[in-house]
Amino acid sequence: MPEDLNPADLQRSLPPEVYRAVNRMGREFGWKVRKQGHGYRLYCPCPRSAGGRGIPIPSTPANPGNTAKRLLRNLEHCPDTHELFRRLFHIGNRVRGCP
Repeated sequence: MPEDLNPADLQRSLPPEVYRAVNRMGREFGWKVRKQGHGYRLYCPCPRSAGGRGIPIPSTPANPGNTAKRLLRNLEHCPDTHELFRRLFHIGNRVRGCP
């Protein structure tokens, strides 16, 4: 399995909007970034998602703004409800997409 990358190391290889989203997901929510193929993938830190499919990050997205929004939207689909996520976005006990 590829080793985890530091989101800050991606600053030179990603558009600014995408880099900010990836950096926030890594720094605030603990998501892991791994190099895979010509792009990267984000993996949730939840124990229930170990070995999961991850979220693809293209290294040259057609629309960086939409890619950044998609990455942040995918936070909602984590198999566990993160306490930090709920506090930041003032969500109740359940996050959409979680059991």
